[in-house]
Amino acid sequence: MPDGYQAVSYPDMQNLFTLGGSAVYPAGSWEISIFNQLVGDDFAIGAFPPPVPEEGADCFINDHMDMGMAMNADTQHPEEAQLFLEWLGSAEFAELWNNALPGFFAMSNHVVEASDPMVQVYAGWRQHCGSSPRNAYAIISRGEPNTDSELIRVTQLVMNGEMTPEEAGETVQAGLASWYEPQMGE
Repeated sequence: MPDGYQAVSYPDMQNLFTLGGSAVYPAGSWEISIFNQLVGDDFAIGAFPPPVPEEGADCFINDHMDMGMAMNADTQHPEEAQLFLEWLGSAEFAELWNNALPGFFAMSNHVVEASDPMVQVYAGWRQHCGSSPRNAYAIISRGEPNTDSELIRVTQLVMNGEMTPEEAGETVQAGLASWYEPQMGE
């Protein structure tokens, strides 16, 4: 981390990386298109999956659905809507999607030919890493404290040396246990 990293913004991080000011840029596949534009052929970019605690441990990637499509039960065109939804689940759509929006992957089990080398790298992790959804984006962020916001807050405290990882875990767990019924009273 550079001196004064607390004041470095998201675009600043991108610029530091593309200008050679940092060797690693912590991000995800959604950055593929951005870096393809910013870096072009200036230098080769690679990616590595999340580290594991020890060699041979299970690898997990955050592999989740950002959006979905459904049919309105009251549609006047159920056959057409069903046909469209079936196409959205097809190998043809998966390949179109993965190549049109590099870094945003169709959630299908189809083998997809991706033209972007970085898409191939990220998608290849599905072969040897388990899938882990966003851990705090859905149900467990509906209460107060909001678990997603708490994870962001305590991560910053850990990075700044103001909290240990163990304290961060205890803080988030206590907040969740204060309102999330499956955790209350345990």
